[in-house]
Amino acid sequence: MKFIGLMSGTSLDGIDASLVDIDPGGGDPVRIATESAEIPIALRKDIEALLDPQTPQAIERSLVVTRVLTDAMASLVQRL
Repeated sequence: MKFIGLMSGTSLDGIDASLVDIDPGGGDPVRIATESAEIPIALRKDIEALLDPQTPQAIERSLVVTRVLTDAMASLVQRL
């Protein structure tokens, strides 16, 4: 079975993606491909602003940030 894993570290510097093949019967996973992308500085600043509980309109802003981050992850998966 093939799986794609995505992650972004706490430094918010980038997104990593990995495509692996995992045999349901056991054995080590086999890495097929990996990709990385930087998180644009503007998006990083938007994410960091949401870490402050006093951010005005935090819920609305988080919806926009989530969409932009999701789009960035989808683009990375497409490249993968």
